[in-house]
Amino acid sequence: MFFWLFRSILLPFLAGGALAYLLDPVADWLERKGMSRVWATVSILVMFMLLFVLALLLIIPSLLTQLANFIDYLPTLIQDLRARLVDVVAWARTSDNALVQRIFGEGESALESISTEMFGPDVLAQITNFGTRFFVGIISSSSALFNSLSLLVVTPVVAFYLLLDWDNMVARVDDLLPR
Repeated sequence: MFFWLFRSILLPFLAGGALAYLLDPVADWLERKGMSRVWATVSILVMFMLLFVLALLLIIPSLLTQLANFIDYLPTLIQDLRARLVDVVAWARTSDNALVQRIFGEGESALESISTEMFGPDVLAQITNFGTRFFVGIISSSSALFNSLSLLVVTPVVAFYLLLDWDNMVARVDDLLPR
């Protein structure tokens, strides 16, 4: 019940905990090299955030290019799919197989109307309209925006404090567990 009730705000804390868990060996190594735990934590998180931003800057242009190529290729893809569906309907009409006749025999006109509805001339407009509504819905959703911002802001803060006290927390939990 608790997790279900607070599911929308737990993700930054879980992500921060996972980040601290993964980066603790690096902090321990920097401590062994003579750095204080505070400076080791700060330097690790700054480097991690720089690498994350760099990865985003490298990935986003590629994703946008792929999306533009997909949108350009979509009419051809729809036409190919429609042609294959027409071939299946033609094959079903001429087939001597009883199973094929049973599946397609009575519903030939229904199958053709479905293919016309799904892959008709205005399908690109329908897909574009749906995509526009979908993205506007995502962007305008205040809870999604809040969750995204909290993930970007709260996760590094949580990771900083957990990474700073990781060894103390592990020792304390170890003391609490029975032998």
